[in-house]
Amino acid sequence: MSPKAKWISAATGLAVSAAVAFVLVGHSSSSLGQRVNAALDDGQAVGVRVLELPLFMLLGGSLIAGALAAIAVERFSRRTVRPARVALVTALVLSLFALAFTADRRVNRLENQISELRSKLTAQRMTMADSAEPDTVAAVPSSAPAAPATAPAQLASSTAKSPGAAQKPAAATPTTARDKLLLDPEAIKRTLAKNFATPALRSAILDRATDAFEFRSPNPLTVAYITVTNLKTPGVEVQFGGNLTFRTLTSDFARSNDCSIAINGEAGVSPQENNGLGTFRGHMISNGKSFMTEIAGNPRPFLSFGKDLTQDPVSFKAQIAKDRSVPANAYNLIWGRLDAVVDGVVQTAAERDRQPRTAMGLSKDGTQLIMLVVDGRQQQYSVGYTRAEVGTVLAAFGAYNGMLCDEGGSSCFYMKKFNGIVNSPSDGVERTTYTHFGITLHNPTAP
Repeated sequence: MSPKAKWISAATGLAVSAAVAFVLVGHSSSSLGQRVNAALDDGQAVGVRVLELPLFMLLGGSLIAGALAAIAVERFSRRTVRPARVALVTALVLSLFALAFTADRRVNRLENQISELRSKLTAQRMTMADSAEPDTVAAVPSSAPAAPATAPAQLASSTAKSPGAAQKPAAATPTTARDKLLLDPEAIKRTLAKNFATPALRSAILDRATDAFEFRSPNPLTVAYITVTNLKTPGVEVQFGGNLTFRTLTSDFARSNDCSIAINGEAGVSPQENNGLGTFRGHMISNGKSFMTEIAGNPRPFLSFGKDLTQDPVSFKAQIAKDRSVPANAYNLIWGRLDAVVDGVVQTAAERDRQPRTAMGLSKDGTQLIMLVVDGRQQQYSVGYTRAEVGTVLAAFGAYNGMLCDEGGSSCFYMKKFNGIVNSPSDGVERTTYTHFGITLHNPTAP
């Protein structure tokens, strides 16, 4: 074997060994399948971060590394290093480096313009929602295609319709309105400022039950969307459904169930279709019917909702809780992946990398539901939250307990008032998931 072939073989073996060690050692508390999937996700995240480096750094670094490797191979293969060849390679590297630097400056300028347009669009949305009368527009059935049928054997949502079924008529215009936010934005900003640099907070009243917030911070560079819903508002109904055999879009689910807000549910163990939920599964109840129980020895946190939210208590069960029993009044129950806040204490163990996140929280008295989606894997826009940062933000908005849900490219937030998905998913488009969670606001018969 030639010296060059030996070097190539050694380098390949080292890379393969490092990859295997990364899979086996990283995420060691998970199963092998989960570790492989987590390694793929981590590799994708690293790849995204590398690709978002300036072009001149990528191209220049690659050329310099290639030139050094060529010189090293030539030297160790006992050939004479020719100064003219080195000079030619160096000149070529510098020329391409300068070209990439110029291109990168223009691309960076375009990215800044796109970021400014995003900010202006969000500001206009929030201003329009905040200035409009939140309860003076009647609900209008969407013309968008409905989600696939969700028969009981396929995890029915509480109001999901099969194709061809009669749709719920548009609700009448409510007779009451609300002109005051459920929470004090200034108090929230003061709390957030303890952990985030110069927090910027926009707020809007979505309807009688729900407020929406957009939270931005330059350090860490993040953009998050949060809603706070008063579950005791007459007419509030929880929607939890989807399909456990194939995936659908959260926006389709939301429109078919006339949700005012909705977030992604569980996407499964990998981006592949029909891959199953793996060990990321817990207790699941939809419309009073149990579809799944958590794996013994692998507890997952969950939120449990009764049928009548104005009367039945809403409860949270932490992942670390020893008692794994499900409340007797559970009518809709959604599980999460990890604890974010437990009895007012933000959880900081594991998940210290910043990723797109979806999370849910509950106030101490169980009357307010907090939902959060933060964008991530977008270095020029939003890098995402750690587990601790998710808990910190949930707690700032009043969550006494909360959990991390499915995350990454699946993280999305639908708001009816803003006509669809309001965040920027890391895939660039909304990803399909098996389950979805939303809130529908029906108009009460009495004012």
